[in-house]
Amino acid sequence: EPLYRKARSAQGEKLFESATMLRMHYLGSVAWVAAGSPSLGMYYRRYTKELMEILALGKVLLDLTDTQTFSLDMRFVLPLAVVGLNYRHRALRQECIKILAPMYRREAIWDASMMGRIMQFQAEIEEEGLGDEEEYVPEDGMSTIVHLKVDEELRTVFITCSVGIRGHPGESVLKETELVW
Repeated sequence: EPLYRKARSAQGEKLFESATMLRMHYLGSVAWVAAGSPSLGMYYRRYTKELMEILALGKVLLDLTDTQTFSLDMRFVLPLAVVGLNYRHRALRQECIKILAPMYRREAIWDASMMGRIMQFQAEIEEEGLGDEEEYVPEDGMSTIVHLKVDEELRTVFITCSVGIRGHPGESVLKETELVW
């Protein structure tokens, strides 16, 4: 926290990008570890403030970042993926999709555009029939990626998700799609 405050001052302007990245990765790591809890009730719907900050920091970093298309180190794709894939806050996920889906950028093994399109597919199947009053996807309507196959020769990704049936705990259906890049 002191480094982050100093980075926002005039004498710390050279630290700003690094401190912002460090803060975003710290928050992303906290959210990711929490998402590994044994039950949804232990983390789901409890980190909205942190998710909003991760997204805000990601936007700041995007404004500072050059237009390179590949980076060996992780910058903002993975923390935004945690927001969009693990927590299913509907508005924040849509913002992550708007950032990642049109982006032609790879960070280590993470392809920004594909990550955004996978989020879009999950949003479509999880949010089907939901009204605007729901901030998060209801727990019984969440999906889980059960199969993901990348075919580099055809430049496609085949995804199968198991989607919970709302109102019928423990029941699910499989939904599949093919994404081309």
